[in-house]
Amino acid sequence: RTAGYSIAHDLRCPLGRMRQAMELALDQPPNAQADREALRKAMEETEHILDTFQAMMNLSRAQSAESIKLQRVDVSGLAGDLAEFFAPAAEDAGLAFDAVIAPGVGVEGEPRLIMQAVANLIENAVKYTPSGGAIRFEVRRPREGGAEVLVCDTGPGVPPHERERVKERCVRLDPERSQGGAGLGLAMVTVVADVHRGRFVLDDGLGGPHGPGRTATLVFPATPRPRARAG
Repeated sequence: RTAGYSIAHDLRCPLGRMRQAMELALDQPPNAQADREALRKAMEETEHILDTFQAMMNLSRAQSAESIKLQRVDVSGLAGDLAEFFAPAAEDAGLAFDAVIAPGVGVEGEPRLIMQAVANLIENAVKYTPSGGAIRFEVRRPREGGAEVLVCDTGPGVPPHERERVKERCVRLDPERSQGGAGLGLAMVTVVADVHRGRFVLDDGLGGPHGPGRTATLVFPATPRPRARAG
């Protein structure tokens, strides 16, 4: 019920803003510039709604899958692609972005799920780290094998007593609500770690003027045994 209420709230707000923009445009005499601005706002709100639905679908697919088809995943290569993709976004946000990726790190897993989980962690760091901060993206090979992915930032961080709660569906801390989103990103990471028999841990990050920062660590075992997830 809580998840459903939160998603309904997050969909109602953009729909309300979209309707208001169109009503204001219709109440005024035809004006090409004003009408195009109303269309632009409607498009932005539509994108927000579609993003919410896509996040819900991705999470549901991962949770309802009876099993995952394991294959060799080049985590180093995947991470390199993500670093190249997110570096410009970090720069646009006024953030230093440092990627340290050990070569030859690989695991048995589902590549699309692993990529989505890691992308969620980097996107989250870019979104909530204030301008002037830094993000460190690292891939390591643990001694026992597998892969360890870390995303550290200089943002406000997550208080210790909230670190398990923010992994649940539709949970966002108060400062995060103003940034939008459905609160499904970290829930998706949790599910991906679970179906790979891995671990997802939140801890303090790099520190800075805005707080302790956050370190998100995603650990994949060398040879996971996929297990079912109840929807």
